[in-house]
Amino acid sequence: MQKTQALKGNHNHLLAEVYLGLGNANYAQGRLDEALRHHASATSTLEMNANTGRGPHMVPILLNRGLVYLAKKEHNHALESLMRAHRLAESVLGVNRLDVACVSHNLGVVHDRLNNVNEAQEFYAKALTIREKVLGKDDPNTMATYHNLSELLIQSRRYKQALPILIRLTRAVGMESGDKSLEFAKQCYDTGLVCVELGKTKRGFKYLRWSHSIREVLLPRNHADTLAVLVAIRPLIMEEVQCHDIVTSDVH
Repeated sequence: MQKTQALKGNHNHLLAEVYLGLGNANYAQGRLDEALRHHASATSTLEMNANTGRGPHMVPILLNRGLVYLAKKEHNHALESLMRAHRLAESVLGVNRLDVACVSHNLGVVHDRLNNVNEAQEFYAKALTIREKVLGKDDPNTMATYHNLSELLIQSRRYKQALPILIRLTRAVGMESGDKSLEFAKQCYDTGLVCVELGKTKRGFKYLRWSHSIREVLLPRNHADTLAVLVAIRPLIMEEVQCHDIVTSDVH
């Protein structure tokens, strides 16, 4: 009897893998409804057996199903699927597995899009804890979570928390893409703006000037991104000129 159940479980697992593969292939080609149909078949196939329905093979199915819902902007369905994947992953795989980090990262994305700032920050932080420990601080997956978290903190005006992350990202992007790339210019721009918001104007000016020097070389004349840096820099220059005038008048 146990042998028969085990064989059925293996059969269900293999069939679910086929459905999952078909779902992922359709997802990659943009056929989202077809992808969901195959993912639903994979889910129901595993749920035919109590063991496989609560086993580790269910985690990637629920994760990928959640990603399809995310692509369809059906955020509540995405949240439901990913939360189920998260609970299952922690219970059957352990809290420090990369699968848990991946699900946590995407739960951060969903909560971010639903404007649930605290929940998004919590799940991004959970993903970072695992990814830093397992992959390292400079791994692209770790940096992707750092990037999302920094964007969330900036949008929610949590500048003090955002600044150390932005500085880390700026250094990492500079090392990876070079300090003359548009990616580095964008990172300098974001870091500079946050420095200014926190009253660190000299440091902010340094980052903004660096961003401008790259953009004016690599982008067409009067490009919106270059002009945006100038708009941010101009008040800092005016403030510096005014301070100089005051000091000069005091001396004379």
